[in-house]
Amino acid sequence: SVQNSKSFSAPGSARGPSSSVPVLDLSDNSFGSCKTQNPFQLLVALAVPAQVSMQNSKSFSAPGSASGPSSSVRILDLSDNSFGLKGAKSVADLLDPGVYRNQLRDLRLVNCGIPDEGGVALGKALLHGNYTLSKLNVSNNTLGWRSAAVFGELFANNTSLTFLDLSWNMIKADGVKSICHGLIDNESLATLNLSWNGMEDEGGVELGGALKHNKGLKHLDLSNTRLGPAAALVLSDGLRINDNLEVLLLNGNLVCDDGARHLMAALKINSSIKYLGLQGTNLSTLSHDYGLATNLSTVSHDHGCISHFNPLCPEGSYILDLANARERAVAQQLCTLDAASDHCLMRNIKLDGRHVKTCKEAEWPAQ
Repeated sequence: SVQNSKSFSAPGSARGPSSSVPVLDLSDNSFGSCKTQNPFQLLVALAVPAQVSMQNSKSFSAPGSASGPSSSVRILDLSDNSFGLKGAKSVADLLDPGVYRNQLRDLRLVNCGIPDEGGVALGKALLHGNYTLSKLNVSNNTLGWRSAAVFGELFANNTSLTFLDLSWNMIKADGVKSICHGLIDNESLATLNLSWNGMEDEGGVELGGALKHNKGLKHLDLSNTRLGPAAALVLSDGLRINDNLEVLLLNGNLVCDDGARHLMAALKINSSIKYLGLQGTNLSTLSHDYGLATNLSTVSHDHGCISHFNPLCPEGSYILDLANARERAVAQQLCTLDAASDHCLMRNIKLDGRHVKTCKEAEWPAQ
């Protein structure tokens, strides 16, 4: 205790644990370049102290063992230490309640050279019953689909993690798909940052589907993830149902006029979004540069043109595969437009070769 020197306890004394520092910043300390000793021995000593009972020497516990005292460190920053896989596994041990006891709430591992295998180790440690950590930042590493798969499993089983930053990693569409499986039933994660990962349209489509079911996310950052109009279409479909997301960042993605139009139409229904980020997309310019139609009053829509669907001017003919999430989103919006009108707007409907008289008789989109 700095405020009262009389209350100081020597490390390991019976008067209390040796660490009373709630915030421990060890960032930029060149842990990765340490050759002569293991710097994580110091980390364990600082973050998870030992305690010896003077009354009974048999009750001595190794530093931070599962039966020993817990640490008072709540926030631990190890960013900018290029410790790689070995260091990631050591940190994973700190998170595993079966190995060490601690009270970490906030762990920052930005730019630590953590490979995909290291991300797996961190996720598995949290799966071993860690219900104290609420914030984890592993931005700017090289985590991939294996790490994403473990975090997806974590979302389905963990109720304490509220903040996760996975930005600037190597998580592509297959990894995002695993994450989305866990997000569907998760209600605790409030902030998820997936920016600067090359998920492309396929990953955005998966997230759009997850938004239909997720009840916890408040802030979702998908900036610079190579999303296009097709992803914006399915994301907008998810926003029509989602009623908890408040911030959606799509900055730096080529959503173009068509994608923005889908999102704007969804916001007429969605009442929870407070901020939609579309910075750096040069909407009108990109639409012309990429030859995308922005005023489609009459067009034949096939599998290659669904991203140009304009809910404000939906006239045209459509051939849609309902097993495809993007094309199903178009079909659902068409049915919704028909249901909102007193007249039957959709005509000559065929489903698997069978004629359907009207959407209203088929009770679409409810069915």
